[in-house]
Amino acid sequence: MNLYESLNNPHYLQNHMQDREIQRHVAGTFVVLRVEDYVPVFGCIDGYDRNNSMFTVNVYRTITFEAARHCYEVLRTENVIIVSCSDFQIPDVLELYFDKYIRLPYCIT
Repeated sequence: MNLYESLNNPHYLQNHMQDREIQRHVAGTFVVLRVEDYVPVFGCIDGYDRNNSMFTVNVYRTITFEAARHCYEVLRTENVIIVSCSDFQIPDVLELYFDKYIRLPYCIT
């Protein structure tokens, strides 16, 4: 398929956006799954099922907010859930520092 045929595809935009989400949300990156009482619940992406467009995510428990480090301290749980990209609270991917800290680039309300 050449470029013109690819751009002329009626599903081009949807496929392109899905591919961008997959490229950004790779295994080992962290996401915000939801916010409970102003405290984010984080998860680590474990894999992606391309057939169903669903992510396998390991859920982490938020222990506390470390004001001196401006990071949330988290602990891995045994919970594993399957979610789509639209279920993430924020579209950004995050990193784990020192095996227990996650820094958000902005406040979640």
